[in-house]
Amino acid sequence: MIPSFYPAVIYGGPIFSVLNLLKPISKLGINVLVSTTNANGKEKLKLETSKEVEIEKSLNVKYYNDTFLNFLSVPMILNMFKDFQRADIINIQSIFSMSTLFSLVVAKILSKKIILTPRGSLGKECLLLGRSHYKLFWIKYLLHPLTSNIYWHATCQQEKDEILDLFDVSSNKIFILANGINVSEYQNKVKLTRDDFLKKYTGKNNFSKHIIVSLARIHEKKGLDILIKSFAEFKKIYEDAVLVIAGPDGGSLKELQSISKKMKISSSVFFPGNISGVDKTDFLSVADLFVLPSHNENFGIVYAEALASATPIVASKKTPWKIAVDFNCGKWVENSISNVSKAMIEIFDEDLEKMGKNGKELVKNNFDWNIIAKNYFKKLHNIMKESE
Repeated sequence: MIPSFYPAVIYGGPIFSVLNLLKPISKLGINVLVSTTNANGKEKLKLETSKEVEIEKSLNVKYYNDTFLNFLSVPMILNMFKDFQRADIINIQSIFSMSTLFSLVVAKILSKKIILTPRGSLGKECLLLGRSHYKLFWIKYLLHPLTSNIYWHATCQQEKDEILDLFDVSSNKIFILANGINVSEYQNKVKLTRDDFLKKYTGKNNFSKHIIVSLARIHEKKGLDILIKSFAEFKKIYEDAVLVIAGPDGGSLKELQSISKKMKISSSVFFPGNISGVDKTDFLSVADLFVLPSHNENFGIVYAEALASATPIVASKKTPWKIAVDFNCGKWVENSISNVSKAMIEIFDEDLEKMGKNGKELVKNNFDWNIIAKNYFKKLHNIMKESE
């Protein structure tokens, strides 16, 4: 059960994460039914509702009409007993949703095994961001009574710790399963030259040996203000450097443009908007360095995408990417201006090509969706064995 599902891409990463996990898991002999709604931000997906749609063999989706937009689907609730009766395990992919509460109640009445997946919503920064009192009330008085004897899916150790802090749950009821990427998409030859990249994203013909990029929703959570100020320090050493921050505006674009003007680096900082597909893979592959000092990420798929593109990364310690240091393909630092700028400078003193190769190997061996799906399959099998 998930309140919104592909193609509702307006909700960002989790939509793709769930879809890309379910595709390979359905090929391993598991029949998957996704119960969801047609919610798509301020609009609704234009598709037939209350009818089962086959996405792939063994992967079916039922989109219910979102009666009260982004709040509650009455048809979903009315059909929940019938849908859940067909399942052995109910995986609920949401925390702050009315459908989550109903799903927990119905699944418990039917004595189903339950997995609850927070998808990053329990991070301290997320809890404090907007309606924090409401979120804490929701957790303490609504979720707590319904989450006894269930399983939790965390995407990293950090998220597991967040669950342990907020809920009365034993550690062995929480399993860690990272997100992943389709590694094959990053094996194709790059079609964009450095000159073409600069013309496309900066509108300039000048050659730069220091192309730094970031890719994220332009939102305060992502720490992009820290990135711009860090870049200003970096540019004092590498004057030819350019910074290109791609992604849809999440409310912070004007503020970031203002910061770059105040720092007198606006001629070197660019915001091309959202990019996807081949444009995204080329964007990440041509760059010399990817930097995103986010305030909180339960995984951060874009870091894996950058590494798969043979581009070293700088990630903040608010993300689970310490592994980039372990495999010598990036830096993992506090998200402060001094630490981020220092990391950026240090990376350019190292062998970028070698770091890039290390990153590709790391992602290929650990974060391909096919590998993640096999691990998920084993976990589901173990959960079913525990019930025997």
